[in-house]
Amino acid sequence: MSKLRDIARMINEHNREKNLAEEFGLYLNEAIVRLYKEEKTSRKPSKHYKPSSMGGCLRNIFFQVVGAEIDKDSNISVSEVGMVESGTDRHLRLQNAITQMAGLGYPVEWVDIEEYLKRNPVPGTYVTKKGRFESKLRNDVFNLSFLSDGLVKVKGVPAIVEIKTEAGFKFNMRYEPEENHIIQVACYSLCLGIDNVIFIYENRDFCNKKYLFYEVTEEDKQRIIDIIENCNNYVRENIVPPKTENTGNCNYCLYKEVCKLH
Repeated sequence: MSKLRDIARMINEHNREKNLAEEFGLYLNEAIVRLYKEEKTSRKPSKHYKPSSMGGCLRNIFFQVVGAEIDKDSNISVSEVGMVESGTDRHLRLQNAITQMAGLGYPVEWVDIEEYLKRNPVPGTYVTKKGRFESKLRNDVFNLSFLSDGLVKVKGVPAIVEIKTEAGFKFNMRYEPEENHIIQVACYSLCLGIDNVIFIYENRDFCNKKYLFYEVTEEDKQRIIDIIENCNNYVRENIVPPKTENTGNCNYCLYKEVCKLH
């Protein structure tokens, strides 16, 4: 009988410890999501066009530019927060390595974008904030605002660097830049006067990489201008654009609530 009581006590102790860990995990997961949401909602998006949004829903772009209220309770999981933070961390690691390549004897120079623009000015483009690796830029002609992953010279040839992390199944099928990513870098090209782009695609699972070159075309840049002019027309007329047919764009949208009202 004593042995049975000992076994029962051991089982109860084990279950209590297990439940304690599970409760801790629930608290931590909630805390991570809450902190992320608080950080996201504490900063109201600026009323500028964002290159990362230009290939998506026109209604989303419109709400950004007119300064619509963003959702207070957007749905995002703890794993999605982790993927965002992991992508940011990988950017910093890769950028740090690129900045040190010249010192190791490689013909690769990390270029200070602000200094580059002083020597090669583009109408309306200027740096609004400089970070260790990334610089925030604005172009007043097109009302574009963006954060650049970096600018390099490879054997003296300037190129925009764009870093993307993605799941392994997408990475394995990655043979050319994604369409939305091309639209994004076309915005950068329009603002920096540089057509050469080096995409660094990294497999989120194993950190192996693919390096893809893309040369932004005049057609790419005209596409950006057309999107901006189209949205500007809706803004001037104070008319909300039609709803997108691609509801996949709605998953991470910050304007679901205001969208429902129109």
